[in-house]
Amino acid sequence: MSLVLLIDLPTFPKGVFPLGLPTVAAALPKSYDVQIIDMNIVGADPNTWRIQDLKKTLFIGLKVSSQNLQHAHSITAHFKRLSINTPVIWGGEFPTLQPEQSLKHADSIVQGAFEDVADLLIHDLNSGLLQSIYRKTVNSIQDHTNPPRLDLIDHQEAYFTFMGLPTETSRGCDRKCTFCMVHTMQPNYNLKPINTLTEEIGQHFGKYVNVVDYNIGVSRDHVISISRVFKSSGVLGWMGEMCLDSLDDDEMLREMAASRCRMIYCGLESVDEDGLKSVNKAKTNPLKDYERIIRKAQSHGIQIAAGMILGLEGTNEGTFERTAEKFTEWGIAYTKLTFLTYNPGTKVKESMKRKGT
Repeated sequence: MSLVLLIDLPTFPKGVFPLGLPTVAAALPKSYDVQIIDMNIVGADPNTWRIQDLKKTLFIGLKVSSQNLQHAHSITAHFKRLSINTPVIWGGEFPTLQPEQSLKHADSIVQGAFEDVADLLIHDLNSGLLQSIYRKTVNSIQDHTNPPRLDLIDHQEAYFTFMGLPTETSRGCDRKCTFCMVHTMQPNYNLKPINTLTEEIGQHFGKYVNVVDYNIGVSRDHVISISRVFKSSGVLGWMGEMCLDSLDDDEMLREMAASRCRMIYCGLESVDEDGLKSVNKAKTNPLKDYERIIRKAQSHGIQIAAGMILGLEGTNEGTFERTAEKFTEWGIAYTKLTFLTYNPGTKVKESMKRKGT
C-alpha cells in the first residue's frame, strides 16, 4: 500500500473547513493510504505530528499560497533535512502563479487542478520519472466524479461550520474582472455532473452547505438545476457566490428560495463608479441597480453579503463612510474587506507594468 501525506499550511481565517486537499485525495487511487494534516488545527511543529511511515511515503503534498509561503519553505526544508528521499510537491495558488520561485524549493509543482494531472503524476512517481511541472491546459471538473474525501479530515469538531460544509459545483467564470485570478487558476468554465452533485450534497443531510465556486451564477440553468438538487437533499440551507446582476431574475430566485438558499455573496467591490470602472466591473456591477437587486433577493428571503476592495482608483476618506452608510441602509449581512492585489497572470498586473506604476 502506498502512503501519501498532504499538508494544509496556515491560512487566514483559520478554522475554515477545507475542501482542497480532500479533493486531491479523491483523485488518488483508492488503494492509497492518504493522511491529511491541517497546520491550522494541529500546529506548525512537524515534530509533534502523528505521521505514518515517512520512508514508505510516495510523496508529500503542500497546498501553498502567498500568505503561507514562509511556512512552505520551512516545512519543505524540514522534510529534506530528514533525508528520506520522498519528493515534496507543491500545489495551489502560488506554484500556479509563480512556478520558478516554487521550484527553488519543491521537487515538483502542480499548476491548476491536481485532478487533471493525477494519473500522469502517479505513473511518473512509480516509474521514478517525476517531472518538474505538471499542468493540463484544459481543466474539466466533469472528468472527476469522486466525492471529496472529507472523511480524512481529523478533528472536525475544531472547525467552524457556521459558513457550511464546502461543496464545489462548477469551475471557472465568464466575467473579465481585471484583478481576478480565476482565469489563471481555472481557465475553462465547466460544470460538475448533476448525478455527482446529488451524491455529494446528499451526504450533507441536516447540515448547512457552502458552495465554494468562484461564480455559481455563470449559468442560470445550472443555478436552477442545483437548487432542485438542494431542495430534495434535506440540507438545512446553503449559500454561494455570484455577480449581483445575475440575481436580477425572479424565476431563478424563486427556485433558490425553495431550495433553502439563505445567502449569496457578491463582489460589490465599491460604491463609487470610478472604482468599479478601474477594474472593469461597471457593467457587471450596475451601481444604479445595487439597491433594487439587493431588495429583490431579500424579498425572496435570500440575504446578500458583500466583498469590498480597498485601494481602487478614486478611493478617499469619504469612500469608507459612504460604503458603511450604503451597506447599512441596504441591510448587507456581512462585508469582507480585501486589498487590491496585483497577482501574476491578472490583467491589472499587466496593466500596471505597462504604465510603469
